[in-house]
Amino acid sequence: MTLELFEELSDVLGGFIEKFAGLNIKTNKHSLAWQRFHYNYFDSMTTTLYESLMHINYATLKDHQTEVKYAQSFSLVLDNECKLIREVNFEKIAPEAKEQITKVLATDLPILNKHLSSDEYHYVRFNCLNRKDRLCALGGIFFRDSHKGELVLNLFYLNLRNQGNDSLLEIDFYMKDKNKYVKLYKELASNKINTIEALTEFINDKKLSLEEFNNDFIYFFGEEYLTFHEKRKYIRSLEMVFFTKNSFKEIADHCGYQSSEYLIQEYQTFESNGYTPIIRYSNVIQA
Repeated sequence: MTLELFEELSDVLGGFIEKFAGLNIKTNKHSLAWQRFHYNYFDSMTTTLYESLMHINYATLKDHQTEVKYAQSFSLVLDNECKLIREVNFEKIAPEAKEQITKVLATDLPILNKHLSSDEYHYVRFNCLNRKDRLCALGGIFFRDSHKGELVLNLFYLNLRNQGNDSLLEIDFYMKDKNKYVKLYKELASNKINTIEALTEFINDKKLSLEEFNNDFIYFFGEEYLTFHEKRKYIRSLEMVFFTKNSFKEIADHCGYQSSEYLIQEYQTFESNGYTPIIRYSNVIQA
């Protein structure tokens, strides 16, 4: 997997975790029972999202399934000196990877501890990328408990084996501007461009080459625009299922599906392939 596609995966995972951190939840966040309950939600959300990305082969993830070493959530509770108090699922990660994660946390946590407010959930992302032999991302939820003097971290670790040569940036990388294509995608989506004829007309109006547009889109997102758009619709629908109280009809209408029945069938196909059932978090979201 190229670095660009791995970063696209990391951005999608990070976006969902950030929304999870921002859920309007009113409860006793200092309770040990709640902390474990909150981690269980985090674990199910990240697992379902990762499996969904695999299901639709987002950013060619399924093509690289054999290279995935870790797609693992875990929880750490540390004291103010960043010493371990307790953990959940961290034992599922091999000692050498745990050592690397611990070093990254030891470097970054003192800064986060200083600048992030207490008793609130914050989205955090750590730089653990090592392009020599792997592509890895580490991000999640940071909570500083002022009552107990503890740091609570619910994290998701994605690690792909890599030979190094296919993740190096192309020689013309700096001639390519992903932000330009993100902006173009948003404009295409808002104008409901979903046929090759409409796409060709749009690209011509922009004085762009359709071939260059498609090649660059594949470079950054792993797909030509029309295929990518269908996958983004699915991801957007998941986001609304997870983080809103909208009905399935409202979600289907918003995301451009022909009916709620069609969308539910998409989810049922996902679950029938043996993946984690899709759940909603509306029971913990405050009005």
